[in-house]
Amino acid sequence: MQSPFCYLPVIALLFLYGCSTNPQISTEQYIDPTIGNISTLLQPTRPVMQLPNQMIRVYPLRKDHTDDQVSGFPLQVAAHNSGPLFVVQPATGKLTPAAWQQKQTYDREIIHPWYYHADLLESNTTVEFTPGSKTGIYRFTYPAGMRKYLLLDSAGYHTQRNLPYCTNILS
Repeated sequence: MQSPFCYLPVIALLFLYGCSTNPQISTEQYIDPTIGNISTLLQPTRPVMQLPNQMIRVYPLRKDHTDDQVSGFPLQVAAHNSGPLFVVQPATGKLTPAAWQQKQTYDREIIHPWYYHADLLESNTTVEFTPGSKTGIYRFTYPAGMRKYLLLDSAGYHTQRNLPYCTNILS
């Protein structure tokens, strides 16, 4: 008959291996905000960039996760599916009235609850966003040698009652 203590060295080695200081992947890397972004009956959920229990909440404005075009980026979202309060959209080249309604195709999108990145193909612009506790930071990287604009829109996004505003970005 074997001694009950013969397995003790094996258990001790497994315990020490589990307590090793090898770099571990953070559990935050497993958060996928795109889960539930496609819905057949109800409104889809949105991949919201937001810090836990904070007021700044942002997602790219598009139909659902399968839509390959973005119509803008809100500066704040009032509630989960109630729409944006203010919208910002980068533009380059000659500014026309159609630029306010233009959707932009995006590529190389990275979505995390703490960070958003996308390359807009029509304007050749890179959009990055990170939320803070009571503010958010957008960074727009424009191509060199082109006129740069930042289109701002109010709560009635793309309706007749709002007054859109454009600012020229000087380089």
